[in-house]
Amino acid sequence: MLNVTDVTVTYQNAVRALRSVNISVPDSGVVAVLGSNGAGKTTLLRTVSGTLRHHGGRVGAGSVTLDGTPLVGRDPAAIVRLGLVHVPEGRRIFERLTVEENLRAGAAGVRDRAAWTRARARVQEMFGILTERAHQRAGLLSGGEQQMLAIGRALMSSPRVLVLDEPSLGLAPKVVGQIGEILREINRQGTTIVLVEQNAALALSIADTAYVLDLGRVSLSGPAAELAASDAVARLYLPAGDTDGTSGGTGERPVRTAAQGNEGGRRVDAEPSLGPWVPPRRPSGWPWQRGRSPRDGRSRGNGSGTKSLSDVRTRG
Repeated sequence: MLNVTDVTVTYQNAVRALRSVNISVPDSGVVAVLGSNGAGKTTLLRTVSGTLRHHGGRVGAGSVTLDGTPLVGRDPAAIVRLGLVHVPEGRRIFERLTVEENLRAGAAGVRDRAAWTRARARVQEMFGILTERAHQRAGLLSGGEQQMLAIGRALMSSPRVLVLDEPSLGLAPKVVGQIGEILREINRQGTTIVLVEQNAALALSIADTAYVLDLGRVSLSGPAAELAASDAVARLYLPAGDTDGTSGGTGERPVRTAAQGNEGGRRVDAEPSLGPWVPPRRPSGWPWQRGRSPRDGRSRGNGSGTKSLSDVRTRG
């Protein structure tokens, strides 16, 4: 169905991100792409979805085809019309729009009213929470709900192939499990899935076939169950005791660094919290700290021409 053949990709004609990569995605299958940060996983998805050139990349050699139709050089919107939709890392929803408006945006290219109705019913059935939040601004959703919205928006165009980049990034373990079940259900309904994940346990529990990228090359490939059982993959990507990618914050899941997930090196086992509000500290050198009025610079005080900061606090 989707075939990547001897693809080489460079950025700015200098950095080679993919080197003669070959990947085959069968109809109605689930293919996982694993690898460390900088291995070329995101570049691969940009290449198949036609968004590579918007990031300064170029396909220097090789081909990408969907049912025999060449994709290299095509506009991303044309690739969506062919049936391949990309859910990028970081969700990329329209935060100022409502949930309903985001879903409508996903179906902007759908001209068949019956197809639009079927897609909308599918999303409503799969993501009941989005129906409840239909008129809420998308930016106010939780991280897990935003990821569901990103997937639901992609499904509104009724894709034959859905490619996802790090859908579990930054989500709590319970939500990661829900995302995994959603992807399994999407595949059971007949949609082919290409899944890029650093949560290898989650990816391998969903996929039929897996590829491991290392510095832009395919270093390992085969049935997902066999790779999950291999010592090399287990040592590099599978924390002990984590068979489905949903282990809690006990040190079993790897800590993603800022370069890997824009999380500032923090552990991402739980959804972000704003934490307690801390009042700002007054900077030194403000006028009233030097015995001057903040309004007109004149001396304020008690006969000495100065006023201490403690007096100001006491009297307001």
